[in-house]
Amino acid sequence: MKTLALATLFVFAASVASAQSKQADATVFGLHLGEKFTVPECARSKAGDGYDYGTEPAAPCFRQNIYLPLPPPNTPVLNDQHLKIYFPPTMLSDLTLDFDAEVVDGNLEGAFINTDGLDSQDKILATLVAKYGVPSTLVEERGQNAMGAIFNSHMATWQFGNLTVVFCGTANRTDEGLVSIETEKETALRKAWREAAHTAEPKL
Repeated sequence: MKTLALATLFVFAASVASAQSKQADATVFGLHLGEKFTVPECARSKAGDGYDYGTEPAAPCFRQNIYLPLPPPNTPVLNDQHLKIYFPPTMLSDLTLDFDAEVVDGNLEGAFINTDGLDSQDKILATLVAKYGVPSTLVEERGQNAMGAIFNSHMATWQFGNLTVVFCGTANRTDEGLVSIETEKETALRKAWREAAHTAEPKL
């Protein structure tokens, strides 16, 4: 479900016609997009033949995918990796509940943040406007939940010379939304990935 929602974000971002020349603040919760990824790995503990992570870190840290073979603890993140960032409970907010980072060639190139959908979309949009200014595009998408209730979902983009920011008030369901913040390099990689996937599709 999250993969489909992210794909929706990327397609929507790609539809914005022209980028502003203005350079945006490239920090996200103190992390610098386009620069070396310096967040440490969360502390591991032995679990049978492998490792496990604790639940509440004392400072921001990342976790490897425990369902894949794990490299040795504290191995530098160099290759194209999708990592989840964990924050101490005292630092949590509407925008840090579920934070994914895309690391390419050792640099942080993308930040993808899950929100709780309709409940926080007004507050999050206001937060993004305060940081990035008036959106390049802002539309209200009308939806309907399983009970038949009609609702409006914010869809906003900010297009800068160095960043693309996309906010979906809801994504697939009313209790889930998404914020995507990515560098030009990440946007180009996503575009290449979509084009390669399209080329690989079976033809009639």
